[in-house]
Amino acid sequence: MASHKGTIIVPTENAHEEFVTLLQRRLANRFGGFSVYDGYGGWVDNHGNLITEEHVRIEVAGDNPERMRHVLDIERRRVKHETGDETVYTEVKPADIEIK
Repeated sequence: MASHKGTIIVPTENAHEEFVTLLQRRLANRFGGFSVYDGYGGWVDNHGNLITEEHVRIEVAGDNPERMRHVLDIERRRVKHETGDETVYTEVKPADIEIK
């Protein structure tokens, strides 16, 4: 049973497929696996314009939230570098996950 779930959202417009695949492999090596969900999201920029983009949401599970935060922070920096985005969403939260 895992006690925490971690999420990173990767905008796919500027992230090459090979980059996303390597990210998935790194997360699988660190956490034993991952799940990927296609998504669509948006925000309002400083000029009031609605900005929308497609993305993938990658989730991992584990028992050490500090380690998970550290790994996702490293991956966030890689995603920002790859995509040129100023911000990348990550989240670590308690979860009651059973993998049987």
